[in-house]
Amino acid sequence: MASTALLLDITLEGCDAELYVNDIPVGRILAAAGGGIHQVDHLLVRGANTFEVLLNPGSTPSVARTEKRMLPGDGVAVEVTAARCPPGTSPGEVGTTRLFRFGERLPGGPVEFPRSVKTTFEVDPPNAAWAWERADVLLLDPALLREATQYVQSLHGSLARKSFPGFWAHNEIAHREVAAAYDVPLAERQAAAEAAMARRFADPAFAMAPLVAEQFDYRLVANGRLLECIAKDWGAVVRTEPDSEGKVMRFPIMVGRIDGSLRGLR
Repeated sequence: MASTALLLDITLEGCDAELYVNDIPVGRILAAAGGGIHQVDHLLVRGANTFEVLLNPGSTPSVARTEKRMLPGDGVAVEVTAARCPPGTSPGEVGTTRLFRFGERLPGGPVEFPRSVKTTFEVDPPNAAWAWERADVLLLDPALLREATQYVQSLHGSLARKSFPGFWAHNEIAHREVAAAYDVPLAERQAAAEAAMARRFADPAFAMAPLVAEQFDYRLVANGRLLECIAKDWGAVVRTEPDSEGKVMRFPIMVGRIDGSLRGLR
């Protein structure tokens, strides 16, 4: 396990938001949650990194940045604290090292949203460059969407057949790189994932939720080098039906083109 992790502690008031690192979505934060803590080592690059919170994003992921509207700015604020934290600690606790802080409290009256609040910070992660950094810049056209849909269908099919090797192969690069970012041996990460999936496959209630093309809402991220395959409801397009305890397993997908083929890269 890595000796420290880079954690972002977000405090949010008065709006929904979406967190990005280097133009890669980390997660959506609802106003009711008031914030959250996210580990982002797997998204860091050498040199300048961009950390961003998008306030009141658009209604679906594909229009998160572009669906402009005027909304009251009263009571809207965000603050992000970044820190290097030993395992089991959070920013601000003893033994952590604060790296930077940024945010904004909006003025009263009408404000145009979505509103980007961001900063840059130099880091020197121990890993080599990620595969997505050298992936081709993509063009969001019908051909790419067809190819991405085939990838989604293939991944969904592997899970429906209860094939862990098939599932793992779709995202092998991402699994390897995330393991390196978190300093976890790849074999250990793979064994843990396989055991978790075996338990899920053994559940008599196991089934994959059907793919609904009308719910697909693809978008380019990572400055055009990744395509996020996401649903209009901000959830994963590939997900299970609720198990015997009512839990749903979701499979986020970000693909990039490496050596001519779309591969799961995050």
